Parts: sequence; C-alpha cells; structure tokens
Amino acid sequence: MSFLSLFLMVIGLFTFPGFQTKLVQSFTDDLKKRTGQEVIIDKVNFKWNGRLKFENFLVLDHHNDTLLFVKDISTSIEDFRKLNNNNYNFDRIETSAVLLNIKKYPQELSNSLNVFLNKLKKPSNEKSAKFFKSSGITFSKSRFQYVDLNEVRGN
Repeated sequence: MSFLSLFLMVIGLFTFPGFQTKLVQSFTDDLKKRTGQEVIIDKVNFKWNGRLKFENFLVLDHHNDTLLFVKDISTSIEDFRKLNNNNYNFDRIETSAVLLNIKKYPQELSNSLNVFLNKLKKPSNEKSAKFFKSSGITFSKSRFQYVDLNEVRGN
C-alpha cells in the first residue's frame, strides 16, 4: 500500500501547477546559462499519461530577435528528462503554430539557428553522429523563414 501512496503523491506533485512552474523555470534557466540566449516557456501542463504540454515556447536569437516560437509543444516526461542531459533523442513531438525565424546577420559566418544549436552541443572530443533525433514530429500551422541580411537587396 505504501508504494501506491508514494506513486500517487509523485503524480500529485507533478500535476501541481507550482511544481510544474518551478520545473520549467529550472529548465529554462539552464538553457539560458548554456546558450546566453533568452528562453521562455509561458505554461506547462503534465498529463496523467506522461505527456507534457508546453505553451508559448519562445527562444530569442543572439541578437534578441525571435528565433523560435511554438504556441503548443507536446512531448513525454521521459523526453523532457533527456533534455537535462543534453540528449535530444525524442520519441514523438507534436507542435502547433510554429515560427522558425532563421537569420544570417551581417559579418557573421553562421546563421542564428546554427549559433543556438552549437551552444547546446555537449563539450566532447567525440563527434556525435546524430545531434537531434525523433521518431516523429508533427507540425501544424507552421511557418519557416530564412533571411540572409548579407545579401544585397535590389530595387
């Protein structure tokens, strides 16, 4: 009976909004430290089936412009735990209203997405064959754009 009580208490803790907020704040603070870029998650919702739903996920690029905005993103609690260990292998990700705004700024060799991803890589002597992997990603109502600010615009 005590195992069941402990299990229910853990589930109750994960469904408590204050705990969820603290968990997400810890995650975003860690991302900010590793990348030096602003990362904001407005709200998180833990479901009984182990799925996590994040709302209003925003990543600013190294020039404080929007790099990534996702209205809703769902993944599993197991995938979320992997993120803390710089493991970007997900089972399944579902998103809606995604804006991926990639820019290559003047006098920079790399675009804003590559700058961010390079900051997330594990410091290692070994080259990893795969940085990000998922068995499935669902996008709905999404927009992707790439702007090279080094290109000369004609009239």
